[in-house]
Amino acid sequence: LGVAEMFSVADPAGRFIGGTPTTMAPEVWLGNFGPKCDVWSLGCIMFELCTGALPFMATTVQPSAWTRLHKRGPKWEEMKTCAESKTLCRAMLQYKEADRPSMMEVLDFEYFQTAAHELKVVPPERFTNFLNAHKLHRARQGLLLEIASRMPFERAGEIIRMFSEVDADHTGTITLDELKAYFDRVGIQHDDLAKTFQALDVDKDGFLSFSEFSSGALLLYQDALEDELHVLFSSYDSDGKGYLTPAEAEKFLDSVRAATDLGGRASSQIDAFVRSGQITFQQLRDFLVAPVSSRPSSCLSQSSLRSNRSNRSNR
Repeated sequence: LGVAEMFSVADPAGRFIGGTPTTMAPEVWLGNFGPKCDVWSLGCIMFELCTGALPFMATTVQPSAWTRLHKRGPKWEEMKTCAESKTLCRAMLQYKEADRPSMMEVLDFEYFQTAAHELKVVPPERFTNFLNAHKLHRARQGLLLEIASRMPFERAGEIIRMFSEVDADHTGTITLDELKAYFDRVGIQHDDLAKTFQALDVDKDGFLSFSEFSSGALLLYQDALEDELHVLFSSYDSDGKGYLTPAEAEKFLDSVRAATDLGGRASSQIDAFVRSGQITFQQLRDFLVAPVSSRPSSCLSQSSLRSNRSNRSNR
């Protein structure tokens, strides 16, 4: 825009009013400003990046209209990102220039000390299935736990990284408070997190082991989930024909029942699933990775059951 200005060491002040109104510091509007006006401008940009909205917007170019908004401050409740980002942004948008950090001091804030992988964008919808894990049918929980317990560490890189981020005290287990702190840190609302924690805590000891945590985290990584499900499916498909016979399916689901401590009991949906005939990998995949809110029976329709029985009788 041609309004950039150099500040001399002898007289680090500017008096020419110019810039983008939505990011201009109060002192710029008043015509007497120094280098910290750029800290304010970056603070405005940071607020917009974190909220999707401008921190200040007046309907006139009268300086008094803008400085009134500046004194009031932005709507901090709209900033749902981590506490470190909010602390930094608040400091950068201090009304008085003297109360604002310099650019060098900004770099010393905790926000810039956070590991790079913790600063990546985390869309809230990505965690929907994890946060709804308490709504899973017990058999689906058991299947996820069985997969998680068998998954080799070398194929669990993202889940291991996430587990390490949540396990703040590095004990190898996760508490409910640590899980809540993680979701607070990434700015994700978690109203039902306690229910999810209880559902994942299969042995009810008040902690999530890596396998227990992974059974929920697998819902976040569908490609890995499908790969590991295929490995597990193949281990029970003893003749390699690409489907499980009723006997093979019964053995397969025995491990699922054991994983969730169902005591040999199975729901009517699972019973129908096992007795439907030959179960293909696609049917098992649909049963497992269907949206968390869906009922297991929706993954295997009556027409599908009839089709399986027909296939079995034709053979």
